[in-house]
Amino acid sequence: CRRFPSRPDPFLVLADMRRENKDDILELEALRQASLLLPTDAALAARVAALYHIVTGRRPEMTNSGVTLMSTLLDKGAGHEVQFARAKLRINQAEMLTDPNEVSAMLDSATADLTAVLKAAPHHAEALLCRGCLEAKANRKRALDDLQLAAALLPTDPRASMARGLIFESIGSPRDALAEYNEAARRCSHAFPLVAAALIYINFYGAS
Repeated sequence: CRRFPSRPDPFLVLADMRRENKDDILELEALRQASLLLPTDAALAARVAALYHIVTGRRPEMTNSGVTLMSTLLDKGAGHEVQFARAKLRINQAEMLTDPNEVSAMLDSATADLTAVLKAAPHHAEALLCRGCLEAKANRKRALDDLQLAAALLPTDPRASMARGLIFESIGSPRDALAEYNEAARRCSHAFPLVAAALIYINFYGAS
C-alpha cells in the first residue's frame, strides 16, 4: 500500500486479509482508502457502509468519521446508496446527542438524505421505511404513505406494518392500528405484534 498509494488493489487485498484475521477496524480502514480511490464503485461503497454499520454498533465514536467519508464519496460522484448509508449514520449520530436542537437538526439532515435517495430511487424500500419512521410525528401523511409502499415492497417484513400501527395508535385510530398489528403478526409470528394487537383490542373494544 505504501509503494502504490494511488492504486486501490493493494488496499482491497489488505482488507481481505484483515477480514480473514477478523480485524474489522483495520479492514474498515483499508476499505476506506480503497473507496476514496474508487468513489463510484457501488459494490465497494456498499461494503464500506455495511462494515461501518457493524463497527459503529460497538464503537459509536466512529460514526462521525463514517459520515465524513460518505460525504466525501458523494462529492466525488458516488451514487444514492452512499447517501442512504450517510442517512443511517446520521440517525446513529442523533442517538448520541443530548441537545434537542442538535438532535432535531441531525434528524432533519438524515431525512433530507433519504428524500434525495427516494428522488433517485422511488422504490428504495429501506429508505421509505426509514423516512416513514422519522416523519411519524412531523409529517404523518407522508410517513403513512412511505410505510404503505415499503410494506408492499417488503411482503414478508413486519416493520412497516408495525410502524404504521404505532402511528395510528398515537393519533387515536385503534381500528387502523389493530389492522396493522394483525398484518405485522401475519408477516412475522414474533410476540410483540400479537401482544400489541391484543392490548388494543382489550383497551378499546373490551375483553369479551
